[in-house]
Amino acid sequence: MLTNAIAKAQEILPDREILISTLSTGPVAFADGMNYIDRERIMKCCRQDGLILKPSKPLTMIDLLINDWANY
Repeated sequence: MLTNAIAKAQEILPDREILISTLSTGPVAFADGMNYIDRERIMKCCRQDGLILKPSKPLTMIDLLINDWANY
């Protein structure tokens, strides 16, 4: 049985999550219940036939950002 907190959990920025999943060439999946699927939002990451869109190179962090983190 789901706890009340889990049952009410919501992604704060779902469009950002879809964008990052798609551009990073990582797994793209939805976890909404069957009656809660937002087809319009899901289809932003794929073609009409369902093929997931992927960039030619995955999204990665830039070296400058990684170097900045190394100083902490």
